[in-house]
Amino acid sequence: MITTNTYYWKVGLFSFIGLLLFILTIYILGFNQNLFRSSFVLYARFSNVSGLKQGSTVRLSGINVGTVARIEFVSDSLVLVKLFIDKDIQPYLKADAIAAISSDGLVGDKVLEIVSGNSKSREIKNNDTIASIAPIQWETLLKSVLKSTQNAEVITGEWRTFSQHLNQHKGLIYQLIRSEAFATSVHNTVNNLEQSSHELALFTPALNNKHGTLNQLLNNAAWSDQVRQTLNHLQSTSHQLDIFSMTLNQQNGLLYHIMTNDSLRIKIDHTIDELDKTASALHVFSNRMNQPNTVLYKITNDPKTAQQLDSIVRHIDQGVQEFRNLEEAAKASFIFRSYFKKKQSN
Repeated sequence: MITTNTYYWKVGLFSFIGLLLFILTIYILGFNQNLFRSSFVLYARFSNVSGLKQGSTVRLSGINVGTVARIEFVSDSLVLVKLFIDKDIQPYLKADAIAAISSDGLVGDKVLEIVSGNSKSREIKNNDTIASIAPIQWETLLKSVLKSTQNAEVITGEWRTFSQHLNQHKGLIYQLIRSEAFATSVHNTVNNLEQSSHELALFTPALNNKHGTLNQLLNNAAWSDQVRQTLNHLQSTSHQLDIFSMTLNQQNGLLYHIMTNDSLRIKIDHTIDELDKTASALHVFSNRMNQPNTVLYKITNDPKTAQQLDSIVRHIDQGVQEFRNLEEAAKASFIFRSYFKKKQSN
């Protein structure tokens, strides 16, 4: 009898514990599904719910605040999602709140995340419809990642080929990286370019000076014509110099013989020496002639001597004229007539 009572007591205790656990489970599930909590209804419209289902969790700032009550089609491109949200959360949600579908972890179940909105907007009301954000299409993203991976593989192959070409000893980049002399040459070239650019910067203001020569040459048509004429004259002069050079190199020319014939060169040297001596003698003669006591100096520089000389010449000329008159008179004289006839006959 005692044994039977103990058995019934254990069965009753086990049944009570089981019933209690069943009630607790129903309560927890119902609590999670908002069956035993005060809630209000919100709606959100999506073009694609992307794995969201009835009973999925609704979160606000990472905290579970409700569940998805129903998902139904509005049209072929629009889905309406009904949400049960805890009544206690209503003051924190604004009319401009936004709903978005995300994953619980990297590959977990879909959940619906709500962004509360601007604090200055009005408080959300029961049966309001909030805006939504299109969910991320993981398949499209994975395809994009796969395509990027394939492109990266192609780029890696091209980079490997480029590296092989890069490591060739005769390559420019290899010389730039490995050759100290080549790197120094490039460095000097860069320095020279930098200095040239600096000098060009200094030269530019002078070039842009409206009154400067270069600016006039570039912009003044008259100057350009003058420069063009000058170049034409230089070209003509160059052509004439070419002709002169050809004439100069002719074997029959005097200059050619002077430059190539030693005997002629010796004669010319001798002539130049004689001319030099003559010039020296003329220099001595001119010095002597310029002496104040010489006759030539007095004749050329002293007026009195010049007058005296002129008077003497006149007297001589007058005497010659008188002698001629006397000769003419002698010819007419009978005494000397026979003498002049014999002289003419001889």
